[in-house]
Amino acid sequence: MGESEPFLSTDGMILALAGAACLLAAATAAPRGEPDLVVALAVIAGAPAALASIVDLLSGYVPGMGLHLLLGVAASAGALVALSGPHYLTAATLGVAGLMGLGRIYEVEVRGKA
Repeated sequence: MGESEPFLSTDGMILALAGAACLLAAATAAPRGEPDLVVALAVIAGAPAALASIVDLLSGYVPGMGLHLLLGVAASAGALVALSGPHYLTAATLGVAGLMGLGRIYEVEVRGKA
């Protein structure tokens, strides 16, 4: 193996999946007339996560816990706002994405797993 092949770290994989889910939730929430705050929080959660996962794949940079915190808090807040109206699919999507981000922080910081 002369050259290193593209590799996505565990953190990058979590950010890629959760970020894509947030961006998908934002893309489907906007045309359905859901509150603008839900769309904004989904984009705030998803865009940096998706970008960080692309950088991780291309350069080997491993994203830090700050991006997981941003993802988790913004997606969870978006889920709570979506629950205030009967937007259960968006709330579930953002809720799972938020748990992915916050769950990774718990796994690394509390349980000590890398």
